[in-house]
Amino acid sequence: MEREIMMAAKLYKCRDSARFILGERYAAKMADYGKAISEVAARLKCNEISAATKMAGGTDDGMLQMLIFAAAVELAEPSNGELSRPARLNEMTRDREAGSA
Repeated sequence: MEREIMMAAKLYKCRDSARFILGERYAAKMADYGKAISEVAARLKCNEISAATKMAGGTDDGMLQMLIFAAAVELAEPSNGELSRPARLNEMTRDREAGSA
């Protein structure tokens, strides 16, 4: 469970970083990358996170990898355009902390 929480946090950080870097272009870029991810997922018959992982693994460009993962997060949990820690991650963290207490 800890591994999943840490991975989710990294993915959401990618989304927040992309939003900060792209500014007003964020929504359009995420739509473009999201469409590409959905097409790859359909072709490979897998989910969007798996498709994004395969796509990101095909490049050494760290910025492109970050944008791909940001788009995958947008597909899974569309944002409202604000930088914020998602409620689902907060719940997972709280459950994890309660379990270790």
